[in-house]
Amino acid sequence: MDNYSGLAGEEFAIIFRGRTADDCEKIVRAIRDDLVKETIRVNNHDRVGIKVSIGISQLRDDDFDFQTFYKRVDDYLYQSKRNKRNSITVEGKVASLN
Repeated sequence: MDNYSGLAGEEFAIIFRGRTADDCEKIVRAIRDDLVKETIRVNNHDRVGIKVSIGISQLRDDDFDFQTFYKRVDDYLYQSKRNKRNSITVEGKVASLN
């Protein structure tokens, strides 16, 4: 993890052990579905809906260090963001969450 730069302020990671990317997608979609039911109050009056961009990948045999794995997941996250946000990218396949 020598070159690992960390997560940005609005980003977070969940690491699941013993799960496939498809398993993780189901879990993360359920979390996302609960989140979007809520709104956030801004300036004591405006309500803002929650939208998310998600990247999911499974650890591979050719992931020789954490940075290799993290970069792929981060690339998937940015694929979701380029898809007008509120999207999920699982192993390179992008889908809207609307």
